[in-house]
Amino acid sequence: MRKLTILGITLILIIAIGSPVFAGELSAKGVKVGINMANMSGDDTDFDNMDKKSIIGFAFGGFVEYSFNESFAVQPEVLYTMKGAKWEDTDATFTATYNYVDIPILAKYSIAMDGAVSPYILVGPAIGINVTAESEMEGGGATVTDEDEDATMTFGLVVGAGGSMEMGNGALLFELRYDMGLNNVTDPADAPDDFDVKNSVIQFVFGYAF
Repeated sequence: MRKLTILGITLILIIAIGSPVFAGELSAKGVKVGINMANMSGDDTDFDNMDKKSIIGFAFGGFVEYSFNESFAVQPEVLYTMKGAKWEDTDATFTATYNYVDIPILAKYSIAMDGAVSPYILVGPAIGINVTAESEMEGGGATVTDEDEDATMTFGLVVGAGGSMEMGNGALLFELRYDMGLNNVTDPADAPDDFDVKNSVIQFVFGYAF
């Protein structure tokens, strides 16, 4: 049931994003792939005697762009993306992995410059629909895997910068982004009111617009 709900919400969002819901003109569409340096922030992400570290994940999906003028556009995206973190000490490693369908709605401001590369700035909110949530503890020659049934839909703020370069009939894109989580990634029933565990992701993104 949960997977059907996720699929239904995702399809509705894809249809909405792909339609001319913005007053601007559809100026581009394309695909993106990325590498995530995923981590977690918050008061409840630090464990005694364990070092918190980033994990490497991936992201991929598509986007459309609606332009209002030469400088300003709105860029909705649908991305499948991996987030999480890991904690290590001398005896064990604990890894939390959360996979999402992310729906960023980004404002794009292009900076007019001479040259082969056209730079731009991105900022906007993002919704993360959780698809899978899993934790893994390795230590003492054993591995224990568990599913986080309390994983939540997340909300974040994406900021970044990038550039486009004409190639073929379209343009090659490259971007550096920071995805800052605004709410907890999980909501256990026994968690205190001040429970604080959020996503924190640096993304290196490449794409092609046509």
